[in-house]
Amino acid sequence: MLQSPVASNAGVLGLSPYHTLVMGLATGSALKQIYWKLFVNDLAMPAGFSVGIAAYNTILNTLNTGFALWAVTSQQPSAQSSLSAFFQTAAPSLSVGVVLYAIGIFVEWYCEVQRAAFKAKPENKGKPYSDGLFGVVRNINYTGYTFWRAGYSLVCAGWTWGVLQAAWLAGDFCARAIPSLDTYCEKRYGEQWEDVRRKVPYKFFPGIY
Repeated sequence: MLQSPVASNAGVLGLSPYHTLVMGLATGSALKQIYWKLFVNDLAMPAGFSVGIAAYNTILNTLNTGFALWAVTSQQPSAQSSLSAFFQTAAPSLSVGVVLYAIGIFVEWYCEVQRAAFKAKPENKGKPYSDGLFGVVRNINYTGYTFWRAGYSLVCAGWTWGVLQAAWLAGDFCARAIPSLDTYCEKRYGEQWEDVRRKVPYKFFPGIY
């Protein structure tokens, strides 16, 4: 009798290796956010805004989990007896998704760590940060978030959902969030922000926007 990939080669908590990976993506995103809140963020956030962000991420994670379990969209490899078999039978979107997720999580986490270290120095009080990863594009944290969210979606549901997720996030950041933040920084930093604009001309992705 043949066993299904879900029942055989169990990973964490009796899950298949694929579903263990999906759980790991959700866990990684939660740990990144917890680290940011505990060790990086120094701003008080209104309760309503905090709840909204938590709800937004919970909804996206829940959708990804649902797609990962749904046979029509699940990217579960047909063989999971070993790491080699796992990736040999996985759809290309799964491998691409893992890479995008890893890059995006690291970029979003590390750029915030760099900015926090800059702000922690008394001589930098009231100055905008434009070095490190923020010296590549002005809103590299948004870029990182888009990368890992798109990668997460690719792992769970394939190209269509991954591309839709990337397009939605990039469109929302570029059309709404970035212009609003740019206006805020212009008012707060004045000429210093003009210097940042000249130094770092790209807002979201190097060479494109």
